[in-house]
Amino acid sequence: MDLDDTSRCPRGDRCATCGGGDGLAVATVATAVGVHCLTLCVGDREAERLPRPASWTQAIELAAAHCTHLGIDVDAMAAAMEQEGGKE
Repeated sequence: MDLDDTSRCPRGDRCATCGGGDGLAVATVATAVGVHCLTLCVGDREAERLPRPASWTQAIELAAAHCTHLGIDVDAMAAAMEQEGGKE
């Protein structure tokens, strides 16, 4: 399972890091509670400037939303993350 698949994730109209609007694309970020998607401009993507969720609650909500985009539940995401962690 590809948790970095963003083909069904909505693209925002502003960069989640700087608020800019140039070269926007959806990217993914792995956190301790799961993977979530966000919209980044090309500069912030290349520099890997990623905003942190404001709270654990927000991180969980973002990961759950990404699960919806992927068509899976949070348990499937956790299992996939565990599998990926075992490969490294």
